[in-house]
Amino acid sequence: MSLLQVVREHCFECQGFNGQGSKPVKAVRECPNRGCRFYPYRMGRRPDSKGGSGDIAEKRKRALVETILFG
Repeated sequence: MSLLQVVREHCFECQGFNGQGSKPVKAVRECPNRGCRFYPYRMGRRPDSKGGSGDIAEKRKRALVETILFG
């Protein structure tokens, strides 16, 4: 699973997805929490990419993983 996929799954959980039923794609797309550090990545792609998921720079990747894993 890529880091962007991990962030997207985090967003689904944040919007109340518990693994059953369909994922709340619309709720994630319309997320009101613009202050969240994952907000720009909530759709599973980099905000500066033109449709592709691409790779996040290694330093940013590490920071996101540490945040996800350690709060």
